[in-house]
Amino acid sequence: MPSEENCKEISVPHQLEPENFSSASLLAQVYASYYYSAAVTDSGEVYTWGSGEFGRLGYVDIKKQPQPRLLVELGSNVIVKLSLGYYHAAAVSDKGTVFTWGRGINGQLGHGSILNEDSVRPVSALTHCVIVDIACGESHTLALSDKHEVYTWGGGQLGQLGHGDFLRQSLPLKVANISDEQIVKVSCGKRHSAAFTHEGKLFTWGSNEYG
Repeated sequence: MPSEENCKEISVPHQLEPENFSSASLLAQVYASYYYSAAVTDSGEVYTWGSGEFGRLGYVDIKKQPQPRLLVELGSNVIVKLSLGYYHAAAVSDKGTVFTWGRGINGQLGHGSILNEDSVRPVSALTHCVIVDIACGESHTLALSDKHEVYTWGGGQLGQLGHGDFLRQSLPLKVANISDEQIVKVSCGKRHSAAFTHEGKLFTWGSNEYG
């Protein structure tokens, strides 16, 4: 366990100890969000650390993880995409399967409920799709399929789901308004969303408080 000194703020760049990660893999992606972080290796392993409030680290009953820890709950799945929301996270495997975990109060995990999940769980409502991109906002989630379809779910109180209403959605629902577009990338802000097409067109929706 780290000493109290290790838990203090660090005002200069500090390298994490290499032994915290598998010696057989190299780090390929890194993510930082609201009091927690994650990394993905070139072999598709996921490590998470920081605050485990609401289960956002993906480990059962872990409230604080000072060092990177392998997310063994993903099993043999090779992760190619990862996104960290405020209190929930989502990952996509090389087979296009989506996994979510963390806070579910607004349905942002996509399991048809508003329960928290402190362990990794596949989103069964998307098993008919091959997902190629994923994005998490404060309490909503976007997924992009290999057919350029955008699915959203979670909190929709400011229109961030793009379904023409302001309702919560606990299961993935395709965004009909852009179904004819060749979407190649999706992104989430805190309470707004964006999608980018192959032709260079950009679509945005959700909170417009600051333009």
